[in-house]
Amino acid sequence: MKSRSNRMAGMSLFVVGAAALIGCIPEKRIVWSPDGSRAAVVAADGLRFCTSDGTLSPVRLPNAAAVAWFPDGRRIACLHGIEAKSWAEIEPILSKSEREATLVAAQQLHDQAMKHDGPWEQFKPRYTPPVSGGIQEGALMYVRDHMGDDVRRHVGDKMWKDLASLTVSVWTMQVFDVDGDSVRAGPTLLKSLDQLRAPHVAPNGRLVSVLRGDRPDKDVNLSLIALSADGRGAPLHVASRVSIEHDWSPDSRSIAFIYCPISPGDEDRTVLLGAVATAEVADASGALLTGDPRCEDRAGVLFNQFSAVRWLADGRIVFSSYELTLPATPRDMPQRAGLFALDPRMSATVVRLLARDFDAEFSENAPLFEVNPDGRRVLLYGNAGRVTMQDLATGESTELVKDPDPKGQTRLLAVWKGRDEVCYAVPLGAEGGSEHRAAIVVRSGKTQRVISRDWPADVVDGWLTEPGRPAATTQPSTP
Repeated sequence: MKSRSNRMAGMSLFVVGAAALIGCIPEKRIVWSPDGSRAAVVAADGLRFCTSDGTLSPVRLPNAAAVAWFPDGRRIACLHGIEAKSWAEIEPILSKSEREATLVAAQQLHDQAMKHDGPWEQFKPRYTPPVSGGIQEGALMYVRDHMGDDVRRHVGDKMWKDLASLTVSVWTMQVFDVDGDSVRAGPTLLKSLDQLRAPHVAPNGRLVSVLRGDRPDKDVNLSLIALSADGRGAPLHVASRVSIEHDWSPDSRSIAFIYCPISPGDEDRTVLLGAVATAEVADASGALLTGDPRCEDRAGVLFNQFSAVRWLADGRIVFSSYELTLPATPRDMPQRAGLFALDPRMSATVVRLLARDFDAEFSENAPLFEVNPDGRRVLLYGNAGRVTMQDLATGESTELVKDPDPKGQTRLLAVWKGRDEVCYAVPLGAEGGSEHRAAIVVRSGKTQRVISRDWPADVVDGWLTEPGRPAATTQPSTP
């Protein structure tokens, strides 16, 4: 990132709100095809497809984690994983630099473990330089498989038994051809020991992007990666320490994202000054660049790991952020996020999209939103499962989900089904005093229909119901 200025970095600010852990944020488990005729469902038991009336296909990929459709509606970019049981299984997926870093970390882990003389729950290895969580797991597996004799004697049989059962997650980004509700495996784009999330496909279908959860020590560090959809060429590292949502430009040459130029450090509640930025990642022919991407800061923001950004077809970049005037006392710090827009072609100012008296709320921890295909309406995600639809042209608001989730959290992000319909989860409350249940509905205008009524427990367990609980049977009322 040699071309990016760091003039917006280095300023630690007051606490705006507690940030949830990356693994606890709501997810897009239902993603509709561009024409709205079918959806890819990341169910509890794997990837399935459903029609507009909710008819489900069998499981097509058991270990799916996230999906993005290609513009042609005939392909998907899917994130899925397996559990590797040995160093021999994970070594082939590592790049030369990753393998070298893993072997260095393994030696450091081995040496520090052999010197440790206290309870093992107090053992905290230090890696120099810091390495990601996936590399740390790989190093542990290497120590077990190739440096284990003296380690086994030192740690004892109980600890070694735990090490013997160690598995490491191998994350894969892969393209699949979709024919009806069946899939055929296409090119593999990326493999990683660190978690992959938030896949996006460029409007021209030639490039894709994904976030990789590099996490050294206590720092949460999402890296933005761009790749060719045909699987050719090397991945392009675009930026580090980015927020959880990014988006492609209408011409498929650039990516918009929010990032923090410096590491947030060990304090999860610290909010830092960051920037809305764009990076040019493709040349005039649409091919992925091979050198450093050309990056430019567009607006300064309070960095929040869970902010979102969308690049509209009319060229505007819409993003969520907290509005702040400095200097400020703790009592002056903003308590709620807003929605803003800028036009990279006319970058003199940032425009507020929500009135100051707008009374709907973003989630305190994750100011996420989703714009419909024509850029006129937006879904705002609030606390405890609330969803508000806002018309950006008229200012009219519609509360889609008013009642809070009985468990105090949202497991599913509402999504657009085409330009006019919305798909979201309606909490149904507790039945029998303890069971949380919800139903998936599709809303068109003021009417809604349930599509998850007949979905079995294997599909909804853990995201529409509590783990191990039966599926919902209650008909949700129309708001």
